[in-house]
Amino acid sequence: MSFEKKVSLLSLIIVLVGMSGLFAQSKEGKITGHVQDIEGEPLVGITVQIKSINKGDATNQEGYFELDGLTPGEYTLTISAIGYISQDRKVVLREGEKRSIQITLHENTLIMDEVMVQGKSQTKIKREEAFSIASISTKSLENTSYNVDEVLQTNPGIHIRKEGGLGSKFNLSLNGLSGRQVRFFIDGMPIENYGSTFGINNIPVNLIERVEVYKGVVPVYLGGDALGGAVNLVTEQSPQHYIDASYTVGSFNTHKLALDGQYVHPSSGFVLKTNGFYNYSDNNYTIDVRIPDPETGTYGEEQEVERFHDAYESRMIKVETGFRGLSFADEIMVGLSLADNYDEVQHGVSMDRVFGRVHTTSNTKLGSLTYRKNLQNLSIKVFASYLNGNSGVVDTSAVSYNWLGEFDRKNNQNIAESSWDQTLFEYNDEAFQNNLNLRYQLNDTHEAVLNYTQSYINREGHDPVSTNPVAFADPNTLNKKVLSGSYKLSLFDDVWNTTVFSKLYFFNSSVIDVDWDGERSEINSNIFKPGYGVATTYHPFEGLQVKSSFEKTYRFPDGYEVFGDGLLLLSNPQLSPENSNNFNLGIQFDRLMGNHRLMAETNYFLRDAENLIRIEATGLTSQYINQRKVISSGIEAGVRYEYKRLFFGDMNITYQNILNNSKYEDGRTSHVYRDRIPNIPYLMSSQGAGLKFDALFVPDDKLSLTWRGNFVEEYYLKWPSLGSDDSKHVIPRQYVQDLQLGYSLENGRYNINLEFSNITDAKAYDHFRLQKPGRAFQVKFRYLFN
Repeated sequence: MSFEKKVSLLSLIIVLVGMSGLFAQSKEGKITGHVQDIEGEPLVGITVQIKSINKGDATNQEGYFELDGLTPGEYTLTISAIGYISQDRKVVLREGEKRSIQITLHENTLIMDEVMVQGKSQTKIKREEAFSIASISTKSLENTSYNVDEVLQTNPGIHIRKEGGLGSKFNLSLNGLSGRQVRFFIDGMPIENYGSTFGINNIPVNLIERVEVYKGVVPVYLGGDALGGAVNLVTEQSPQHYIDASYTVGSFNTHKLALDGQYVHPSSGFVLKTNGFYNYSDNNYTIDVRIPDPETGTYGEEQEVERFHDAYESRMIKVETGFRGLSFADEIMVGLSLADNYDEVQHGVSMDRVFGRVHTTSNTKLGSLTYRKNLQNLSIKVFASYLNGNSGVVDTSAVSYNWLGEFDRKNNQNIAESSWDQTLFEYNDEAFQNNLNLRYQLNDTHEAVLNYTQSYINREGHDPVSTNPVAFADPNTLNKKVLSGSYKLSLFDDVWNTTVFSKLYFFNSSVIDVDWDGERSEINSNIFKPGYGVATTYHPFEGLQVKSSFEKTYRFPDGYEVFGDGLLLLSNPQLSPENSNNFNLGIQFDRLMGNHRLMAETNYFLRDAENLIRIEATGLTSQYINQRKVISSGIEAGVRYEYKRLFFGDMNITYQNILNNSKYEDGRTSHVYRDRIPNIPYLMSSQGAGLKFDALFVPDDKLSLTWRGNFVEEYYLKWPSLGSDDSKHVIPRQYVQDLQLGYSLENGRYNINLEFSNITDAKAYDHFRLQKPGRAFQVKFRYLFN
């Protein structure tokens, strides 16, 4: 499809959406609303009634309710649920008007411990599912300078590995599997082809309402292929006008801006949403290195130097517009996102080779269409997107740098910093994605879900200065389709429920590999794989839950793994799809006892994987390869205590044993059989404590103090069985502590947060022993109008 046709199609969609608002006008009015607790968490199952006309509704899973078919006049809404203080709200409705209101309910602590609370937050409901899931509300973290990756670090079984400072590449480890085996979604839509700017290490916590982490077994309504789990980012879904703006400034010349806002027309249902962010940092933190003598090549004593070529800049703006509450659509929205980044490359996969001029760039344009409609028992959700992205590498300087920022010119001016060939390599990605989700709720006992997701990417590349064959000179394509369905049975008032599901995976690819001699080889794949699973949970009594799940799942390599990045990550068109048998068994306890709340959970996991895709370093470069058999098992546990809203303390720990289970390699017994997979931590823990004071100095103010610590035991950088004991490379034990002090006025309208990272200036490393930032300071200013 040509660019002109795509523009015409998008214009037609916008026109149709605009016309639909005109046709949807009627004389009858409507009242919609959103019910939340005092922390901003949406409440489910809250009763909303207009007793004078015997009309009512209950809030859905996002906390929304709707009362339609109303004639003009004044109405009194009664909002109530067991365990919460009831409210009455008067609303005056004009002819044909659509009013949207926001309601905050307070807990009734006098009866909270005596009866079951019927209204539950969406975070709590997600935790009670049969799947092994962590649902993390971001409401208490919105004043921090966190990006989403730092939010995840506080949960058992999750470890975020970063190569350096702001914008650096990251790797999420989840219950023994990591990297791209864990899929990422925004509002249920896969984002694997959206480009690096849309990574969770860039998205500010202000733009996200909650984060859902599925460990091992992934439900069908997340339609991508995942091996080790999934992370779903749920964005703000408020029915009201709001503006949420923040600015952060900190060490290493770091600046972050975030904006999230929405306008809703009360009568027509017209919605205009916008959000975006800007991130910049010099990343000029100090590191410890040994610098070789330029004459002899002998390394000297370790010394402290400052990184000098590691700046990072990223920008994103997204605009969505459409309508809510139409006769044929509860919501129909079109969106446009623009994003780009600039990233200076300081070194390769290790810190031995230093660069001073190499950098990468990327820019992305993304158009999207979203449609939602709830009928009586059927809910329909449709999503489609088109992405056009360009990424480039600039390495044209024939110089050689050291860690002091000094450089020498190379004798051969055709040689680049990072390789033997200068490059202005650029590649273009065209990606299409669509999703159809149907959910049918027969009654409180039976529910069925059908989901279809397709993801297609086409990549072409060119390089005007390279003398070697250019990657992707011929189009390379990947096409993935996943058709899945599930059936859920709930019995005994939802005390026990079980979900069975099946997933059908279709994978097509056409990759043209070009070696250094210019010889072309075309590799085509056409693969079909079936997957299946079951998840069950039982609540013996209020507050206690036992859950278990199993899944046979597949994951196909994505464009980044197959194609590489055109610089230091080599392509590998021979990658095979990976598959795994995933098993989870968990227990969780959550009980409110007067002013005290205790939450505890533990989970045992087992992953039996074949053709596991992992990254391996070779000199300056790295490449994704298949590890034929890997077995991973472990246990995670976490506990959290809260007193009123005054104090909290939590701790979690994860132990994972990830072993090479390939006994034979190339017909011979493997020397590393039953070895731990290298460069992956096996013992991790995090702890936290906090105090919060309300109305401390003036009414409606809040003061909070939070401490967090993260511990990682030392682990091998390379295979444990290879090499002598005195020559083994390890990533050392590390313990990093952070401190935050926050203050807000007028119920959170004006906020300031001081953050001290790595307060003890501990040495911290990750990946291929890359050193991370030491002590740092940031201050965040936030304004919220709702």
